[in-house]
Amino acid sequence: MKPNTMIMGFKNDWQITDPALVQQYFEIIHDSFDLNYGVGVLRIKESFYHPGKLKESRTNESVFEIKPSESEVQIQPDQQGETESLEDEKESLVVKFKTGDEEDVTIGGAANLQEGAEHDGKVSDDDGDDDDLPVTKQVSRFLHKQKTGTIDVWWLFDDGGLTLLLPYILSTKSKWSKCELRVFMAGSKKRELDRDQKNMATLLSKFRIDYSKMTVIPTVGKAPSRYSVSRFEELISPWLQNSDDPLPDCNKTWKISEAELTANKEKTNRQLRIRELLEEHSQHKASLVVLTLPVPRKGSCSAGLYMAWLETLTSGDMPPVLLLRGNQTSVLTYYS
Repeated sequence: MKPNTMIMGFKNDWQITDPALVQQYFEIIHDSFDLNYGVGVLRIKESFYHPGKLKESRTNESVFEIKPSESEVQIQPDQQGETESLEDEKESLVVKFKTGDEEDVTIGGAANLQEGAEHDGKVSDDDGDDDDLPVTKQVSRFLHKQKTGTIDVWWLFDDGGLTLLLPYILSTKSKWSKCELRVFMAGSKKRELDRDQKNMATLLSKFRIDYSKMTVIPTVGKAPSRYSVSRFEELISPWLQNSDDPLPDCNKTWKISEAELTANKEKTNRQLRIRELLEEHSQHKASLVVLTLPVPRKGSCSAGLYMAWLETLTSGDMPPVLLLRGNQTSVLTYYS
């Protein structure tokens, strides 16, 4: 087996960082599609990236509940002599595991291991600094049981079924047992809504996907509001090309030209409309939104425009959003 899906975090600082880094991020997504990978981009409002806090937490003495693989565990007997009972062995247990840093982390003694078990896998900082608590919660938010809510799947394109399969698998796990699976799909016309609804229900049944609610939305192709358009224009204004730009043309790959805006107007309007529907159906109830990731066409979409699309779909007061796109290889078993 070999990896066929790449999941990465959203680049939250794309509007203020070096544009060359934005271009690199954009090219990673491009290259992944070229390699026939499925691609996922995960964004949470608070961001997972807290280098200062995480660096500090590595220096603090913390206790984890650890279940390392057999090859990563080294058990060292008590140096004063051989132990005569299992209890003695527990007292002298030393576990070493790799952390990715230059030094291994060592946790010794049964008392410490028992203390880690009582913490149920959570990090306990000795200094008790309350400022670290939000960071800890953000980094480990998906490791704990989720509150009552929904997993909303916006399956807008047939990508082989990955966008539907992954959230379905999540919904079967105990940590997500309080979250019902809701499926949203794009419909054709209002007068054909009932037919589309029945067809989609039959399709999900044949794929054996259990869901609590399925909604076909016929207005995905509707024009976005003027407010959404003006907000998007404000978002991309720093990225627009202009005649006074001092950079040579070959270095403007992340800039947005007027010709590009015109050519991608329909796609842009679609992202704006989807955002309006997300605010209407998923913003206040969903614990997780899984949405079809837009695919940037090579040579016709710049890094600036593509990042603006992703920003539009995920920004603001939204629940965690996973933008996901399969590689067109079917991952769903058709049951007849």
